[in-house]
Amino acid sequence: MTSLRQPQDSYEQFTEQDGGDASALEAQQNKAARVYQDSEWILIFLVHLGIMGVIAGMWGGDTVDFFRDIQANAEDNAEEVDQKTQDSAAAVLRSALPYVGIGIGVALGWAVFWVSLIQRYAENLIWIALLSSPVIFGIIALFMMMQSAVAGLLALIPFAVTAFYAYWIITYQRFRIEFATLMLEAVAEVVRFNPGTWITAMLSGLPSIVWQCAWFFVAASTFVHYKDSVETYPCTNPRTGAEELCAQAPASLYLAIFFLLVSNYWVIQVIINVVHVTTAGVVGEWYFQGRDRMSASPTTNSLKRAMTTSFGSICLGSLLVAIVQAIREIAEQARRNHEGNLVCMVIFCCFACIMSWIEYLIELFNHWAFVQVAIYGTDFKTAARNTFQLVQSKGLTGLVNMNLTGNASALGVIVGAILTAAVVALTSFPFLLTGPMHNESLSEDIKSAYHAAFTIVIVMGFVFGILFTSAVTKTVTSGVTAFFVCWAENPAVLESTNPRLHEAFASISEKYLQDQREATQAEAIGGGVNNMQRR
Repeated sequence: MTSLRQPQDSYEQFTEQDGGDASALEAQQNKAARVYQDSEWILIFLVHLGIMGVIAGMWGGDTVDFFRDIQANAEDNAEEVDQKTQDSAAAVLRSALPYVGIGIGVALGWAVFWVSLIQRYAENLIWIALLSSPVIFGIIALFMMMQSAVAGLLALIPFAVTAFYAYWIITYQRFRIEFATLMLEAVAEVVRFNPGTWITAMLSGLPSIVWQCAWFFVAASTFVHYKDSVETYPCTNPRTGAEELCAQAPASLYLAIFFLLVSNYWVIQVIINVVHVTTAGVVGEWYFQGRDRMSASPTTNSLKRAMTTSFGSICLGSLLVAIVQAIREIAEQARRNHEGNLVCMVIFCCFACIMSWIEYLIELFNHWAFVQVAIYGTDFKTAARNTFQLVQSKGLTGLVNMNLTGNASALGVIVGAILTAAVVALTSFPFLLTGPMHNESLSEDIKSAYHAAFTIVIVMGFVFGILFTSAVTKTVTSGVTAFFVCWAENPAVLESTNPRLHEAFASISEKYLQDQREATQAEAIGGGVNNMQRR
């Protein structure tokens, strides 16, 4: 097949590539030939779920009996509640439920509207995000400095970093804003015309909730099973000097805890990455095929690949992050358990910090590697190798692009949370706060219940705003990463599938190279003048 990558010189230099072939395009067009990659990790993942099921089956009965006894004791000790109080509590609940629905509706509406705003005002949002970061950190630093000089100096570090970054972008790298704007606008359009991407992201919360409930039951079953195996003995608290009871658990319990932590993080990571791979697959199809030649159900097809041929690769990459997360959690718990022992606290704190950075780097690497998995159907090892080569050649461009677009799209999360909470507060204020407060027939306890319901629905509205808008934002972020990987490896394909966008990228590259040539010439002239003056 003849290569499609025939970029102009300026385009070629800007993308830091020297020609290539159309193998990636061929792979994209031959999706039907895909085979299961890393299939052994699908089996390992399912076996691990089977072990969780066996634990629930073996120890779950004792756990149910244990909590039934607790409930029975609580009912025996509880005071009898009269029917009037029960009816009043039910009335409070019925009054609050409509505003929970309002919160869900407003949050969902804002999340959908936010995609259109990103597409229309991408450049403005990038500028706002870029300039607001040092302003916010500067305000925080001033506030912290009024409380403590040491805390203020520490708070100046993020301010200095974000201020320098903004100065560097604005002064020397402004073309990156234009570059990020084009990508953000294009991906927002893809997401808007393929709503299945963000719907998939939102619906992924359902299996997450089901898994968390199942995991908590298995974890509780494990602790109930081991409760009689834990030995207690008197000891002295090193911080307070008070006599306490310390516990000594068998080694098998610690192994079980580590397994449970890895299991929890692994499944959550798998769910997150299935959504990421699904979105990346849709954007990859749009990039290589063009909007008019996309399949009838691109999201469904991409999700199907993520759950079948690419699922083993997703399980493998997700497990790496899950293991690091479990180790970090154990280190943080060890630090909390050694409060009062300064040496141990410092050691565990440093170790947890190191593991946090490792976790971030692996998640960032996986974010790019899974795009290779989604678009080209490669196994995780091949995707990691290709990603490493991409990071070596275009790591800075990719990171800056992710930062600019990610921060811009994340602005909607803050606005969505505040907007949803404000709408819920305004609509529920007369019915859950002022109305009951002036109702003389209600007791003080019922008035307090209405006040608590008012606070709860506002908090729930705030949370709904974060969850729904975050789902859309993560979809856009995944799409931008997929777009960048496609463009970085096969820029000339865009000339065939989207000539207008190709022209825009070529124009940015030409302006960038022109600025570079002018800067080089100015530096050379300045150097020549200085040499003449010295002579």
